[in-house]
Amino acid sequence: MLKREELDNADIFNFHLWCEDAEFDLYIDKLAKQLCKKSPQLSELKNSTIHKHLKVVILNLWCVWLKDKKKYLVISRRKNSYAKSTLPARYNQIGISFKINIVIDALISNNSIEFHNGINYAEYKRRSRIRAKSNLINQIVKNNKISQSLIQMARNAPCIILRDKDIDDDKKVNVEYRDTKRTNEMRDGLIEYNNLIRRTHVDIPTFPTSGIKKSNGDVIKVNFESDVSKFTHRVFSNNSWIDGGRFYGSWWLQLPSEWRKHIRINNKPTTEIDFSCLHIIFLYAKVKINYWKDIGRDAYDLTSMGYEMDDKLRDFLKIVLLTSINCEKGKNKDIEKARASVQHHMNKNKTEYVWVKERGIDIKQLIMDFAEYHKPIKKYFYSGAGLSLQYIDALIAEMVLNHFTNLKIPVLCVHDSFIIQSKYGYGDGDQSLQWMMGSIFQKVLKSEIKNFALSKLKFDEMLNMDEINKLVSKNKEIPQEYWNRVDAHKKREFVINWYNQDEVRYS
Repeated sequence: MLKREELDNADIFNFHLWCEDAEFDLYIDKLAKQLCKKSPQLSELKNSTIHKHLKVVILNLWCVWLKDKKKYLVISRRKNSYAKSTLPARYNQIGISFKINIVIDALISNNSIEFHNGINYAEYKRRSRIRAKSNLINQIVKNNKISQSLIQMARNAPCIILRDKDIDDDKKVNVEYRDTKRTNEMRDGLIEYNNLIRRTHVDIPTFPTSGIKKSNGDVIKVNFESDVSKFTHRVFSNNSWIDGGRFYGSWWLQLPSEWRKHIRINNKPTTEIDFSCLHIIFLYAKVKINYWKDIGRDAYDLTSMGYEMDDKLRDFLKIVLLTSINCEKGKNKDIEKARASVQHHMNKNKTEYVWVKERGIDIKQLIMDFAEYHKPIKKYFYSGAGLSLQYIDALIAEMVLNHFTNLKIPVLCVHDSFIIQSKYGYGDGDQSLQWMMGSIFQKVLKSEIKNFALSKLKFDEMLNMDEINKLVSKNKEIPQEYWNRVDAHKKREFVINWYNQDEVRYS
């Protein structure tokens, strides 16, 4: 019997994976005929319905297998999960219905996939899991010789997402909305950005194929040949266009900063520049204090309050800040809500935060000390202001990405930091990331907070090829796999405007 941890190693089913390769379509048709012979229920469906649903299932199974052979896919067996009220058409452009479960049952009967039924206990709930068996992967990859670069996001995949309020992490619900001039503007900008990034080779020469292990034991793996892992979308929260709005989806978001040093864009070294203490700067600006000019101290250094500071505690204080300001005032005492919120975050990453208990850190006292350290903005702790602050840094990110996309210069966003080819990192003028970040910062602050504040940028120069070679091992050059990926990318022919093909229909 599988352990819970094994089944928890799973990805959410992607309703917008697609492939327009004729050879792959022939394979899907062949597989459909094979399945229909064993499944009377499947054979009763229209051929076009079978083809569409089977294609999306196979692409999901294949995509997750390429990322991690042990990873599962989460799939709902409930009919209500596919109803328009639960899955609005905006978020289901291909038109996947409950009939997908007929396809899955046929694959189970054909011994092509591994299936584990869901659990619905009061103390523990888990949706069903599926995973491709080796015979199915052999058909896809070896027998048909189909390249993994053929896995794509659908051309009209949604990139502006609005989520409901009061939804926990495991039950995020996307809600329908009426388009406005602003939503169309955001979508148009993001579509152009995704088209540019799709044509751009973004890679890490020394990234191990086995992945890298995080401090909590999780392993991060990246499929650099997949365009899907570069697709970026924005998520707004609380059914509001002024809460959240950050950019998600791209593989570089999950990497620790020490690995982002190795990123290369079109085989060129890069630089990362980030805003220092951005949310704290915003909050001080709201009370008309220019933080770097009037205060200027390290925003996360509690040495004066008796704490022994290191990188772990600094990073933890950033979590404390976000969770504390995200807590809204309510019936419970504000400090207790903040403590519970921080504890909830720790419980989801128990291994990563073992050190907190080992050091004897009192979470409640830490929150109180941190709030006292920033006494001028203490009123914003437990105010529910976190998502509105994310909206402001998302506005900055939107303007940075749109600006460089218009110049056809690829830039990667990690919330309040940006990665760009080193030649565009510094200097004056519109091709300098440093210059544009400062300019856009002031423009957004003036319009959103209506107060002047200095920005402070931190520069992280990426490693050049000689430095990377030394890190791999003595007398060993960059792995050949990297150069193979570079050459393969150069040989690809890209549709300039792949996304936003409104005329595309998935029959």
